[in-house]
Amino acid sequence: MTAIDKIRFYFFGFSELSRSIISDLDNWEEIIKSFPKSLNSNQLTSLGKTIYEAKLKKSIADLYLTKSEKVSLEKIVAYFSLKGPDVRIIKKKFGKTAVKRLVEDCYKDKVLTDDEKDEIFDFASYLGLAYDETESIRKSVALNLLYTAMNTAVADKRLSPDEEKELGQVLKNLQLPDNLQAAGMSTRSIQQLALFKLLWQMEQGVFTPIQSPLNLKKSEECYLHFPAKLLEQKTITTHHRGISSGVSIRIAKGVHYRVGSSRSFPIKQTFTVEHSGNLFLTNQRIVFSSTKGFVLPHDKLITFDVFQDGIGFEATKTFLLRFDPEQVEVFATGLSSILRKRFES
Repeated sequence: MTAIDKIRFYFFGFSELSRSIISDLDNWEEIIKSFPKSLNSNQLTSLGKTIYEAKLKKSIADLYLTKSEKVSLEKIVAYFSLKGPDVRIIKKKFGKTAVKRLVEDCYKDKVLTDDEKDEIFDFASYLGLAYDETESIRKSVALNLLYTAMNTAVADKRLSPDEEKELGQVLKNLQLPDNLQAAGMSTRSIQQLALFKLLWQMEQGVFTPIQSPLNLKKSEECYLHFPAKLLEQKTITTHHRGISSGVSIRIAKGVHYRVGSSRSFPIKQTFTVEHSGNLFLTNQRIVFSSTKGFVLPHDKLITFDVFQDGIGFEATKTFLLRFDPEQVEVFATGLSSILRKRFES
């Protein structure tokens, strides 16, 4: 302690003491002993909390606490007689952020080892985080990595067996449950994976027969069944409008005689009628079951057009159906695969 330091202490007192300690944390005890004035209990408690917070922040900056750093922190608590609630409040100030940073650091290589997991929980426990709170942070970081891996795997909207196996390995590497729902993945994402898996299988000509109310023919199997609406255009006459032509001849004042003709024209209006029903795809036919249903064998189908919310089938007649966009993709993929296989054989 230099003479200048003592002068600063004398004139600026407690605030200068705090500033000096923060700038030289390793020598806090010597600086306090050099302070020329006595400190009351409130000042000691305040100073102790300031030193403890600064020391803790510095110690966990590298996301690791050595044995000597823990001893130093415990020494500060004992020297200033800091109370448990005060220490917990200070730890809480940095706890969640520091633990999350450590978790992210451990997951940089997208693999979490048992030793790294133990390190995370030991670190979190020292900072006062409960096990469930720490596990929630860990799972949140791991889940984000899982979503990234999933989005990469199904960028083409298809999930092959190899890609499914890779996702299983990702779950294992991240130390997440094998069950996607238990791992925290949303129901919507799980459904998408199932959809992309189904699309991949159908493109490869792999179909799983399902139960249906259809009277199936010999060797016929039903693969898809979706609710749909058949759109039918109708034109009706709403009313008639009369028009006339000719000339008007004046007979006398206020009296005229009209020579000519008049006609009545129908006014027509076209509108769309929807017929609700069920659309089926088998290995032989397209069937729409409804009061206005139809049966279309594959060999009678000329072409089909896929729209965002429906499919149009061209045969001797045109059939336009509207249904769920995701189901449209499934139906179109399945029908394309069946027709391709039929033409190749």
